[in-house]
Amino acid sequence: MPIQVMPNNFLVKINKEKQSYFKQHVNINSPIYVPPTNVHESKNMEHGIIIQAGKKASAVYNDNFKLGFILIFHWRIEANDSKTGEQFFVMEDETWNYYIVPVSYTRGIWNGNKVLPHPDYIFLKNVQALPTQGEFDEMYKSYLEKTDSGIFKFSKWEDSAVMIAHKIEELKKRINSLIKGKRTPDVQNKIAEIERERQELNRKAQKPCYLPYKVAYANPSLNERFGVDLINDDIVYAWNLGCKYLTNFQDNPDYQYIIASVEYIAFLYRKVSKSITEKQLATEYA
Repeated sequence: MPIQVMPNNFLVKINKEKQSYFKQHVNINSPIYVPPTNVHESKNMEHGIIIQAGKKASAVYNDNFKLGFILIFHWRIEANDSKTGEQFFVMEDETWNYYIVPVSYTRGIWNGNKVLPHPDYIFLKNVQALPTQGEFDEMYKSYLEKTDSGIFKFSKWEDSAVMIAHKIEELKKRINSLIKGKRTPDVQNKIAEIERERQELNRKAQKPCYLPYKVAYANPSLNERFGVDLINDDIVYAWNLGCKYLTNFQDNPDYQYIIASVEYIAFLYRKVSKSITEKQLATEYA
């Protein structure tokens, strides 16, 4: 290829057919069609195959990758920004679109087995990190906790941003399920009702606080800061407003990855700690 990238850049390619399919459906594995008029930057794939790497860009990842690995990057790479004039698309052929990716826009590299995050970022699991307190009550559709005096109360953990995020995901699944059927007036009204509930939950999720998140992948530089190696399912407490970005890159069908700046992390919590209990963390810090 008659291109030589500058030291701070990667050159990636994205399959045009997969890219087009992704923009037209709910996700890469979904049969549900999304009209092109409803597609925004959120439908960019956010990852491509590395075919060239500049020396400085490689050094950021300690040269710990090979050409052909998957580069994970910001959605802006695939977008033409009319405000800033940024455009990272460089060329195309019959099968591929090619993009220049500055290392500052990268978030991690997938080697087919695990992700090596950019030193400034951590990959978290979009799942509930700590167990919900109390028992689920079908009548109230919420978790109830029994006090020492025998009184049942709604669990505070149920109102945390993590639980709200899970509720929102469930509502999205219900909407997608309804979309599959016949779009009668009753179905349309139900979709609108669920969407209003989803928007209300979104507003509740804006309350700023530190919340627990399960670790998926951490960069060695973050391990050095903690003085220990972070492992799968370790729990870190992070500023929730800095943990809202869900990447479209996905290798696990059970959850999406949250990509957050390491600067939003407050502390590492491991169960061996005796100084504070899970119940206290779930209620006092939520």
